[in-house]
Amino acid sequence: MNSSIRILPAVLALLIEGALSAYEASKTLRHEAENRLEAIDNIRREQLSDYLQGIRDDLQLYADNPLTAQAAKDFSASWQDLGGNQLATLQKLYITENPNPTGQKEKLDDAGDGSSYSAMHRKYHPVYRELLQRRGYYDIFIFNMSGDLVYSVYKELDYATNMNTGEWKDTDLANAFRAAAGKNDSTNHSFFDFRPYGPSYDAPASFISTPIVENGETLGVL
Repeated sequence: MNSSIRILPAVLALLIEGALSAYEASKTLRHEAENRLEAIDNIRREQLSDYLQGIRDDLQLYADNPLTAQAAKDFSASWQDLGGNQLATLQKLYITENPNPTGQKEKLDDAGDGSSYSAMHRKYHPVYRELLQRRGYYDIFIFNMSGDLVYSVYKELDYATNMNTGEWKDTDLANAFRAAAGKNDSTNHSFFDFRPYGPSYDAPASFISTPIVENGETLGVL
């Protein structure tokens, strides 16, 4: 009986020591896991920051390129040459009658209608389509200063609409246009974070915009 009494405190002490050791080990493992999660979070933040900076670099590079300035002028002039009702005309040519299926409308270089707009589209579209494909962008837009979406690579229902008066005037694409249109420095970018976007069937979309400037004059928005 006495030996049993002596053994019980010893067993109890071992159990307490084991529980304390397990608790300390658990704390250590939890701390290590938290450190790993924090490191992963920091890496992802850095990756996102690098990704956004890459977009800004592309945006500024192309906004400062004389090709884009000329494209903005050419698309704006050829837009006027269409003589009105550009929304119906261009959506018919490049969406409705586009022989490529939905999701592949960007494959058409020239609608073949003989217009100066289609000539400009044939000239510039391969350049911006290649940028989109190479960099994994969803779309690339050029606006004139009146808010008309005179060019889009991907061609959704926002194509050829007006950002001040049209159906999508309350979207972040319109906000991105207006934010950039009031500036004359291509290094000054405007960013709108992910939100559902109607023309893309409410898929989350974010936008970054900058003015297209030539000799101090803002020609349009990219």
